[in-house]
Amino acid sequence: MIRILINKITIIRFYLMNDLNYNENGVKIIDQEKINALLEESRISPRKRASICLHTEKSDLVQRMVMAIQTESYMQAHKHELPAKRELFTIYQGEAAVAIFKNDGEIDNVYVLAPDKIRTIEISAGLYHCLVALTPDIVLFETKDGPWESVEKDKQFAPWMPAEDSEESVEYLKNLKVKIEQYF
Repeated sequence: MIRILINKITIIRFYLMNDLNYNENGVKIIDQEKINALLEESRISPRKRASICLHTEKSDLVQRMVMAIQTESYMQAHKHELPAKRELFTIYQGEAAVAIFKNDGEIDNVYVLAPDKIRTIEISAGLYHCLVALTPDIVLFETKDGPWESVEKDKQFAPWMPAEDSEESVEYLKNLKVKIEQYF
């Protein structure tokens, strides 16, 4: 039983960490089987999220990925300002909140992404934002201007928000969800 579980985890991680290749017809496809594997990876991941990249290289001018995110996943607010990059999310399943913050950390606005509400949102460069999963097993498509060089060069993290790996992040996420609920 343990060996089967380890093999399943290994297969999922191998599958998701490798580039999604073009098939013999020159297309890339993400089907329900791949989404199920992505969801499984997000459930067991320490960060409670997982992604499949569609872009071929980090240097691609358009970065594209499908992400699965669980409600326990914490993402520190950040902006893409230097260099300026836009970020777009399209929800496939579940509900997620996109919180937009003022530079002082106050919430400026919250947008709820869901198949029956807002399906797609594009965030302009320079806005502090974070994504919060409101339901388990959300699946969304993310597009961002490239190229991607490193976290340090791609994102400017909000100094007023705890880092993802900090002990304070769990409590911060809990309080953030309470504040977000006031917007709907």
